[in-house]
Amino acid sequence: METNATNLVIFALIHVLLPGALVVRAFRFPSPSQLTAWAAMYGLEVTDRNRPVLFSYLRRGRRFRVAPAALVWTVSGLSLLTGEPLPFRLDGISPLYAYFAGAVLAVLTVPGSQPTGSTRHARLESRAIDDYLASHVRRLGWGTTAVVLALLPVYAAVAGWARELPEARMGDRVLSVWALAPGIVVAVGVALLSELAQRRLVARAQPVASADLVAADDVVRAASVAVAAGAGLVVVLGALVSELEAMARLMTTDWLRWPLHLLALSTVLLAVSSIIAAFRPEPWWFGRRHAERAAA
Repeated sequence: METNATNLVIFALIHVLLPGALVVRAFRFPSPSQLTAWAAMYGLEVTDRNRPVLFSYLRRGRRFRVAPAALVWTVSGLSLLTGEPLPFRLDGISPLYAYFAGAVLAVLTVPGSQPTGSTRHARLESRAIDDYLASHVRRLGWGTTAVVLALLPVYAAVAGWARELPEARMGDRVLSVWALAPGIVVAVGVALLSELAQRRLVARAQPVASADLVAADDVVRAASVAVAAGAGLVVVLGALVSELEAMARLMTTDWLRWPLHLLALSTVLLAVSSIIAAFRPEPWWFGRRHAERAAA
């Protein structure tokens, strides 16, 4: 690919100005109205004491997610400037991986509330991940991870078979298993970090603080567990889509190819619904503690 004025304009608009605008918005987030609306979704009253905690949590989470995604998106367009392909593979899903990797890192390192106020409270009962996250969400995440890992050797075998077919056109349709492997490794790594983040969030001690700070800490904990679980699930679903589409390209008959395309599309829809549920208190995603809070 040649470097010319058209490529420079495309790079500037799509790979510099667009991610730059998103980063600027991330650093200006949240506005007071956005913070209040977010707290209202969780049935939490914003007070002068818990407002800084909520503001810091939302601002930090948005920055951790957007900054790495914007960086990966910008780097993916460098070939427009150099006229040469990148030495490493970045596709359209790579910024999404970076976005959710940043989401996991944000909740993995989320700071706790500091004790303030004259009247102190704390919940002393033990906590479990299932208190904050529906158990079937975790099972779905680990089940999908197992399927992704199991499909990799299956794809390698099918790809080897496809290379032996007499059709010359099959050679161009076979994606090397080594081209798939990096995305799968990243997805499984994010899934493991997601599980670590969930366990750490639940085990983190709750400060003895004023009642509104205790409530805010519980909401931040619930939202963080949900985001961590969503990030892990979405990236392994993305890896599964890549595997299904790569396998569909190898099929020589429509009755084998189209079911794989439909299964990949269903996986995409599940990923989209998981993204929505991870950032909003959807009933099918959250555990009993949120249900009790919503009913209160």
